[in-house]
Amino acid sequence: MKTYDITETMQRHYPALKDLLTEDQFHQHLLDEGIKVASSSLRDYRHRDKKFAYVRKGQQVFYPLHVNKQIIKELKHVGHIE
Repeated sequence: MKTYDITETMQRHYPALKDLLTEDQFHQHLLDEGIKVASSSLRDYRHRDKKFAYVRKGQQVFYPLHVNKQIIKELKHVGHIE
């Protein structure tokens, strides 16, 4: 599983993203989806080989919900996460 820095692509194709979640919001979304991830792990995942797409805006990192919903759906479909 990989983490994808999709900042350039998203800025090029979706310059006005309306569904960006902060780390805390995205962590809560994962919990709501039944995916147990430690809140500190999201930051670690960006620097290792994990699974979620993110966008950098200055020093902040956001998770585009519509992209990650598809990743979560695909991971659930192939059985990588429950």
